[in-house]
Parts: sequence; C-alpha cells; structure tokens
Amino acid sequence: LSSLQGQSNLAFLSQLNAAGFTPQDLPVLHLTLEEEEIQQIGAAATGHWVASSYFQTIEAAENLAFVMAFKTAYGNERTVSASTAAGYSALYLWKALSEAARSTDAQALQRVAASRAVQYPTPWGEQQIEAATQQAALVMRIGVVRDDGLIQQVSASSAPLPPLSGVASGFSCPLISGARLRAVARLRRCTSGRLPGRRSRPRAAVRSSARRRA
Repeated sequence: LSSLQGQSNLAFLSQLNAAGFTPQDLPVLHLTLEEEEIQQIGAAATGHWVASSYFQTIEAAENLAFVMAFKTAYGNERTVSASTAAGYSALYLWKALSEAARSTDAQALQRVAASRAVQYPTPWGEQQIEAATQQAALVMRIGVVRDDGLIQQVSASSAPLPPLSGVASGFSCPLISGARLRAVARLRRCTSGRLPGRRSRPRAAVRSSARRRA
C-alpha cells in the first residue's frame, strides 16, 4: 500500500522493477498515483493498482465529453487525472454556491454550504456536497495500470461512499485511513486474496525486543 506522491512514485516503482519485483509477485496499491505520473514512469507502473474516485477511462457520457474537450484544448497526448477533474469541478461548485447565495462573499457561501446539500456537475456526473460535513460522497474505484499508461477500472462501489467520521485508533487522518481500509479490502477481492498481508506483533513483544536492543 503506497501513499507516495510525485517524483517519489517514479523512484519507487523504477527501483522496485529494477530489483526484479513484478506486479504478479508484489502488487502495489497506490492511493495517489495518477495518469500524468504514469506517463513519466512508463512500463514500471504497468500492472500495479490504483485507488481513486476518478480515472480518465470512466465510461460516462459526461466524462467522455470532458476528456474530448480537454484534449482538444490542450493536445491529444495529454492525460486527465483525478486532480484535473477535481479542479475543473471545483469551479462549478463555486458557481452553484454563489448562485444559491446570490453573492460571492466567502461567509455567504459557507452559510449556503452549511444549510443545504449543494449539487454541481462533474466529469463523473452530478455531485453533491453534504451540508452536515461539507464534504463530497464519492464512488470508490479500483483500477489497474494498462500498457498504454491509462488506468482501467476493475471494481467500484455501487454508490458514493460518505466520509468516515472516525476509524480504528492508530490512524492520524480519518478520511485517508477510511479510504485505505476500503481500498485494501477491494483489492483483496480483485486479486482473489493474493495481496500479501502484513502481520503485526503484539505491543508486549515489540517492547521486549526494544529492551533487548537497548
């Protein structure tokens, strides 16, 4: 399970590949890997897994139109990532909030967001921001990196998943931790349980080994 970002993904996957580890031997599930990074990494990323709310290959009418318009504007060789789609959608969220508030004042927008559910268009369809949390419930997707550098969806939640309000102790970020837990569970199903598990030692054993080293 990897949450590396940016150039760290390039270094990690390149060295993993150079060491002789293949996705069949050691599949890596990435929480932050995107299509633009994969284009730089190349074949070393092929066959590994990605958990995200968006892939360029999503077969929704809204997404197909979005990808076509993006490539027309910026070049056919460019890829679209979750970050690109989120940035594009954020403008429509601001539009929906300002129209509902009839103002562009930040406090007025916050009052609207806190008082009602706000819907706005995205490349994956209509999206809603919940009033109680002011966060979006998103579809959880698992995909595998193809030979052409795009990510092919192989599994997805049947409905958008709301943000978790809390998870088991030991995690510092509930939202990221919840995504990790759901992503690992889905990846295990996709790989028929072939994902290696990590066995943790009891705390007493850890303390004992620490005393011995001391």
